[in-house]
Amino acid sequence: MAVPPEQTSAVSWQKIVANGLERLGHPIVMATAAAAALVLGGRALGLLQGAELATYDQLLRLRPSEAPDDRLLVVGITEADIQTRQEWPISDQTIADVLTVILAAEPVAVGLDLFRDVPIGPGREALLETLASSPLIVGVCKVSSADNAGVAPPPGMPAEQIGFSDLPVDSGGDFTAELGGHCPPSFRYLSG
Repeated sequence: MAVPPEQTSAVSWQKIVANGLERLGHPIVMATAAAAALVLGGRALGLLQGAELATYDQLLRLRPSEAPDDRLLVVGITEADIQTRQEWPISDQTIADVLTVILAAEPVAVGLDLFRDVPIGPGREALLETLASSPLIVGVCKVSSADNAGVAPPPGMPAEQIGFSDLPVDSGGDFTAELGGHCPPSFRYLSG
C-alpha cells in the first residue's frame, strides 16, 4: 500500500525534529552550550574585562614599532633654550611669537601643551589674541581630581579647541576623573 505524499512529508519532519531533540541531549552539545553560557555570562558581568584588557595590551606590545611620522613636528623647551634666553618660565610674549612663526608655516593643527590660565611675564594680550585668532590651536586644561583642583584652559578659548592632560588614574589603572571643574563640560561624556 502506497503512503500519500502529505503523510510522507509529515513523517520525515517528525523524524528530523526527533533526531534534533535527541542530539541536543548529547554530552558534547550540552558541554558546548554550558561553556558558551558561562563565558557570555562572565563577560556580561565584567569578570573577563581584566583578562581581555591585559591580552589586548600584550598584543599591542607585540606589534612592530613604527617609524616616526615626518609630518609631525614637536617643538619643546629644553634646558639649553632656558639658558640661552635666560627666561623661566617662558613668557606669554615668547609663546605668542613662537605660535605666530608656527602658524605662518600653515599647519593643519597646533597643540599647545602649556598651562596658560594665568599671565606669565609680558605679552598676555598678544598671546590671547593669537589663541583667539586661530582655530588651529588647541590648548589644554588639567582635569581636577579629589586631591588636585586642576588647571583652567587659557581664557577665551572655545570649548572645541581645548584638550586635557594629566588624566588621573586609580590604583586599578582606570581613569577616575570627575571631568568638569576647569575643563569644558563637553568632556563629561568621558567619565561614563
